[in-house]
Amino acid sequence: MPPKKDKDVVALKGKDAEEAILAYMKKVNRPYGSSDISANLKNAVSKLAAQKILQQMADDGKITQKTFGKATIFVAKQDQLETLDPAQMKTMQAELVALKDQLRELNDRVKNGLERELSALRMEPTDDQLGEQVEKAEEQVEKLRAEIEPLRSQAPTATPEEMQQIDDDWNKWRTEWKSRKKIFLDLFSAVTDSHTRDQKEQLETDLCIEYDSEEHIALEKSPLGMAAVKAPKPTKRR
Repeated sequence: MPPKKDKDVVALKGKDAEEAILAYMKKVNRPYGSSDISANLKNAVSKLAAQKILQQMADDGKITQKTFGKATIFVAKQDQLETLDPAQMKTMQAELVALKDQLRELNDRVKNGLERELSALRMEPTDDQLGEQVEKAEEQVEKLRAEIEPLRSQAPTATPEEMQQIDDDWNKWRTEWKSRKKIFLDLFSAVTDSHTRDQKEQLETDLCIEYDSEEHIALEKSPLGMAAVKAPKPTKRR
């Protein structure tokens, strides 16, 4: 079945078809078979007509015919092609150099842009990693919701007995902490009484002694650290 001709293409015959084929062959200056030329002309000239026209032009010496086995190709005669003068050649060579530079610059821009984009994409988490992060975030949200639910419902977070036990434990360990701290300071002061400052600091380093931080000192001087905590008396409901 012959190829369909485009609706907007006018069918060429006779002299018009010959001139169209010859003009096309000179323009592209490439070897083609009859079917290729017919297809490249969008079937304005049928394959059968193109074969007859090409063969006739070859016989008339207007084009060159070459046969390779069963394949026959046709090409425009090189001595009939339009040649450029030296000035035109120089202009075209300058344009070619400029276009090559422009192409190189565009390739560099594309390459660098794609590399930056690829690097940024590689730093982004994968779908599996995003799924894991979302799952962990949801677990954390549920955990926090469970923790604040008693506050929302105004339910007591601890019974009076539990609060009293907390206060008792605090007073107990506060007293123990102050006692042990005083014993250490007195003992260390007695041991290092004859030491120079450097000797004392060296001993502290050797024994890995760490003194209270600013937060500890602030706590010790606060009302919470200066006196024992007294548990508030439970209010009686009327």
